[in-house]
Amino acid sequence: MENQDRFAEKLKQAKILYLENQEKTELKRQLKALKEQLKTEQREKAQWKEDRLIRKA
Repeated sequence: MENQDRFAEKLKQAKILYLENQEKTELKRQLKALKEQLKTEQREKAQWKEDRLIRKA
């Protein structure tokens, strides 16, 4: 019975680690997407400013 208890505890810990890893992976994916979105927005803003300066000239 003690072996089963230890196995059950190890299985529980493995599930927790797996779920934590999945969560970290998802957060990393979201962070990467947000960084890419920010880069795109910064490029668009820079292009808008450049176009505006050209129109003023």
